[in-house]
Amino acid sequence: MNTFLSHIAATVFKKYGSFEQVVFVVPSIRAGTQLRPYLAQHLKQPIVSPKIFGIEGFINEISELQPVTNTQLLFSLFEVYQKSDLPHKDDFYVFVRWANTLLSDFDELDRYLIDTTELFQQLSEIKKVDEWKLDGQPTAMVRNYIAFNQKLGVLHTDLTTKLLENRTGY
Repeated sequence: MNTFLSHIAATVFKKYGSFEQVVFVVPSIRAGTQLRPYLAQHLKQPIVSPKIFGIEGFINEISELQPVTNTQLLFSLFEVYQKSDLPHKDDFYVFVRWANTLLSDFDELDRYLIDTTELFQQLSEIKKVDEWKLDGQPTAMVRNYIAFNQKLGVLHTDLTTKLLENRTGY
């Protein structure tokens, strides 16, 4: 049976005659592992294996940024959060409870190249309307919640700037 990976190996070998100057980018590391035996079928002697990247590894390679661990990312966000001008700041133990959700949201926004400035501005306005009351002033908790939502864009920008200054990314 002629699989997609065997077809790719045969096509590349037919075109280039070897794999030494070829870089393969596959959807996952597992696909790269499965590609290697198909490459070997076209060789008569041992060679140094060609570079095979999963998409994530390829992006890391071309970005020239070092991937940051979740723990490092959490501490970077906490540092940015503490330097912000929010009227109320949670301590680290409370921060940890919600920070991973925020980081996940930031990651998804960045992955889809969303214009975060406009998005966070609109989100902030929606939150203001959601918390609006006819019968008086919002509580301190609601004011802090609205202030936090207004600063999400700044937190995202400051975190991104801090990571890029350190040549790291997520």
